[in-house]
Formats: sequence, C-alpha cells, structure tokens
Amino acid sequence: MRRIADMQVMSSVLARTDTTGSYVSHPVLDATALNREILMSSPDLSVQVVPTVDEVADKDPARIRSMMLLLERVGGEFNEIRASLRAGGYHGLSLFDELEATRQRLFYGPVQGTAWSQQKGCATALLTLQEAGRGHPNLSATVGPDVLDTVFPNGISLEDLLAKSRSEFFGQSKADSVDGAKKRMSDLEQFITGPLYPRFDEVITYGTDGLGIRSRKQIVTHVVVEFVRRQIAAHTPLVEPAVMVSIGCGTALPVFDIARDLKFMGIKPELVLVDQDPIALAFALELARQRGLSDHVEIHCTRLFDRRSRPVDIAKILNGRTPLLIEDTGLREYLPDNMYRTLTASEWKALASGGLLVSGNMNANRPQAEVLNGLIGWQPKVFPRTLEQAAALHVKAGVDISELQACLTKDGVYTVYVAEKVPER
Repeated sequence: MRRIADMQVMSSVLARTDTTGSYVSHPVLDATALNREILMSSPDLSVQVVPTVDEVADKDPARIRSMMLLLERVGGEFNEIRASLRAGGYHGLSLFDELEATRQRLFYGPVQGTAWSQQKGCATALLTLQEAGRGHPNLSATVGPDVLDTVFPNGISLEDLLAKSRSEFFGQSKADSVDGAKKRMSDLEQFITGPLYPRFDEVITYGTDGLGIRSRKQIVTHVVVEFVRRQIAAHTPLVEPAVMVSIGCGTALPVFDIARDLKFMGIKPELVLVDQDPIALAFALELARQRGLSDHVEIHCTRLFDRRSRPVDIAKILNGRTPLLIEDTGLREYLPDNMYRTLTASEWKALASGGLLVSGNMNANRPQAEVLNGLIGWQPKVFPRTLEQAAALHVKAGVDISELQACLTKDGVYTVYVAEKVPER
C-alpha cells in the first residue's frame, strides 16, 4: 500500500527522490476514487501528480464548478433520454441519429454540434480543446482554409491522399474512397470556417475533458524538456539532431512545444511524425510552419496497425536512426491490451539507450467519466485504465517497473507514463 504525501512541485518529473506518491487535490473536481486507487497502488510504481498551470481556467475556479454542475445536470438528462429511446425500440443508426440530435439540442447547439461533432475522434477536434479559451474565432484555432490546399512533400494533395489512405489502409473500393474523401473535405471546410461560439468555448475551457487535454499536453512537454536538461547538466553526450518520434501524432502540438524549447537550448530537433490520418498530418505541417519548424519535420502517412494488429514498423521508418524520444500520448487509450503491449515493445526496442518513452492513458477512475461517452458522444471507443493495469502492460512489454513513472494530471483525467531506458552496464 502507498502512503499519500502532500503534492509538491517537482524540479524534474523524473527525479525519483519522492517515491511516496501524491494525490489529486483539485479545488473543484472530485477525485476521491482516483486518490483511493493511488493509495492502493503498488509502492514499486513511482506516482506523481504534476501541478500544471491552465492560464485561463485556473483564474476562475467558480466557472469550473459551474461547468461541472452543468455537465452533471445536462448529462443526467441526456442519459434519461437515451434510456427512454432504447426502451422505445431505437437501436443502431436510428438511435445514433436521435442521440446526436439530443446532444445538439441540450449541449452543443445545432450549428456548433454539426461542425465539431463531425470531427469527434479526430485530432482536429482535440485541437479545439487544446486551444480553448485563447480567443480564437474559429473551431480550428490558428489553422485556416489554406490547409485544404495542402500538397504533401511527395506531391500528392490532401484530398487525393485521403482517398488513397481509405483504399490502402481500410480496403475501401476506389469509388467509396473518393466519395469518402470528398465528404471529409467538406466536413473539414465546415469545421475550419465554423465559428467558435462563446457557449461552446466555455464548455471546452472549463469542462473536465478540456482541462485534462491541456494538462496532459503540458506534462509531455515538461517531462521531455526536463529530461534533456538533466542530460546536459550531467554532461551526457546528446546525438544531434535529437530524433523525436511521435506515433499517432495528430496535430503534434506537444512535440512542437518540445522542439521549440530544445532549439532555445541550442539543440537541433528532428521530428518524425507518424499518423494514418492525412488531415492530422496536414494540420501538423501547418502548425509546424507557423512555429518556424518546417525544416525540422518529417511526416509518414501509414497505417498504425495492420489487419493482424501488428504495430507500424518503427525501425523501417527510422532507417538506422536511434531516437532520443518516442511519444504516443494520445494513442494508447484507443488500443486494446494486446495492441498496447505490442506497440510498447516495438517502441522500447527502437528507443536509444538512455532515451525516453512517453505514453498516456485516460484514467479509469477519472472525474466525470460518464460525460465523454454520454453527453459528448466521443468516438471511437476509449479504454480507460487504472495505474496498475497500464503499469502491468508496460512490464509485459519489457519495461522494468523501476524505469517507469506515472505522472497524473492535476484534474485526474489522464496519466502520462514516462519510461527512461536505463543504459546497460
């Protein structure tokens, strides 16, 4: 059993001076169940709650409380309607359509519900949450309509790559792939040009899931930058460029923040971004351009798991390079256990000795867990995990428990798992 200690600000998340753990102590959100889990977790697993700063939401805890109560009230109403629809014989597509209409009526509003809901499960929707509260007029934040005209380094347009990926990755016919690509481009244009209404901006700024997404992003940046600082302080030679791989990169905002800080420290980053969604990669290229990082980015549009659930061949992508960092923070919670384990083993094997593996998962005992799949209607299915479950999967993949640290977001929604590959002696 673990003794809960007072939460403390760490000079380095990876410094293992405090192995007693800490607890989630949010001024508003109820993390009783999660703290009980921390208390009962194995003392062999190093656990820390990382006190990140949300520049907008932290200034007004009362609005977080109001949003929590709103989500509970409206979420309860939604659950009652869903139960009634099921009892009335609705199922499959008819139930889905009714529930989406209910979400728009109760929660999103009809216009916002269409534009953002069409992106649910995609990196574009998460970008809206990551950039909430910053005064952006549109759902896509700083990414404008020009992204629709993206031409990738191999000369293929975004729409053509969408069709190609649907055919090659998921076996769709040529006609279905073309039609599907056109539909996604139309939905994307509506998302990019769609205004971010104050009602929805408040939800994603002060709502639990928005808080968690932004906290997770900060932790990823912090642990990697502090890791590099420790290497420099210890006079550990760093191979340059510093190769950093992001699997299921999405819009890649966390690794761009890392690259920015590394450049400031005089280290040249080389970002290898891997995703099966061409739209996510198009957004990543645009965000890299805005940050002056285009020359440091290499993209790979490839299926992340084949039809036999085998992970992407990281060694083939690296082509002889050994990465200082492999990150997949937004991917694990969509993977069943066997895919989680095989991906971890593949990444651990590819990682340089002394390198860092950073992953993440939604917590099983997070606050307001029912809102995500109910009122928000997030898809695809998420696999929340306890600390013990995620740690056990790392160990089964070859990561020693002594090399692993669990870094919880202060809101209790996510845990970032950080594993430092200790050099063999």
